[in-house]
Amino acid sequence: MIPNVEQVYNKATIAIQLRKYNVAEQLLQELLTQNPNDSWVYILMGAIWYNRCDYGHAIEFIKQAIALDTSCPDYYRVYCSCLNASGEYQEALSVSDEGLMLDPTHVRLMYERALALKALGKLDRAEDVTKYLLKKDPNNDSNHNLLATIYAEKSQLDEANLEFLKALELNPNNSGTYNSYAMMKFNKEENKEDESIEMLQESLRLNPENKTVQKNLEYVINYKKRKPFNNFIFIILCCLFVILGISIFGYYIYDLIAIQKMPITHVIICLVIGVIWQIIEYYLKSRKKQESTASNN
Repeated sequence: MIPNVEQVYNKATIAIQLRKYNVAEQLLQELLTQNPNDSWVYILMGAIWYNRCDYGHAIEFIKQAIALDTSCPDYYRVYCSCLNASGEYQEALSVSDEGLMLDPTHVRLMYERALALKALGKLDRAEDVTKYLLKKDPNNDSNHNLLATIYAEKSQLDEANLEFLKALELNPNNSGTYNSYAMMKFNKEENKEDESIEMLQESLRLNPENKTVQKNLEYVINYKKRKPFNNFIFIILCCLFVILGISIFGYYIYDLIAIQKMPITHVIICLVIGVIWQIIEYYLKSRKKQESTASNN
C-alpha cells in the first residue's frame, strides 16, 4: 500500500523530468490501481506519452482526466498543448476557448491559443495575444520565441531576429528556441545553412530525443550537400527555357520581323522578358516547396 499519494506524485514528476518514463509509468499505474478516478494521475500519464511524442496516447489520458474533473483550466491547457503538437490546431483553438471560460487570465492557456492561431495563419491575432502575454511577463523566453516565429511568418526578419536573441538571452538552454531560430534562418534568409546547422546541433544537444529537430537537421544537411547540384540544374533549366522559347516562338518572331516589320530589338526584349519571367517563376516555386518541406517547430 502506498503511504503518501503526494510523495508518489512528486517522484513520478521528477522521473518524467529526468526522462525515466518507465519508472514514472510504474509509479502512476500503482496509484491508478488504488484509485482509478484520480484525474491528476491521468494528467501525469498524458505527460509521459507527450514527452515520448506519442500525442494520440497522451490525448486519451488527458480526455479521461477532463471527464473526471471538468473544472480545472490547467487540464485544458495540457489538452490544448497536445492538440497543437499533433497538428490539430482548430480543435486546440476550441479547447482553449473552453479553458479560458473557466479562467480568462490563464496565461499558459493563452500561450497555447496563440500557437494555434499562428498555425492557422491568423498571425495578427496571434501577435496580439503574445504581446499581451509579454506585457504580463516580459522576461518569459517562450513568449519571445513565439513572437519571433510570428514575425518570421510575416517576413519581419529584423524584428524576428531581435526576439530570438532576447529569448536566448533569457534562457540559453531552450532547445525549441534554437530550432525555431535555425529554421527561420534556413527558410527566410539566403546562404544561412551553416548557421542553421550549428543551431540545430545545439538544439539537439539540449534535447537529444527531439525527433522534429533531428528531421530538421537531416534536411538542412542534405540540402547543403545538394545545393551545388541544384544550382547546376537551375542553370541548365535556364538554358533550356531559352532554347525552348526560341524554338517555339522562332516562327512567330520571323513573321514579326519579316512581315510586320517589327524592330529586332523589340523582339529580343520581349523574348528576354519572357525567359526572365519563367526563371523567376521556377525559383519561387522551388523556394516555396523548400519552405513547406522544412518544418518549423
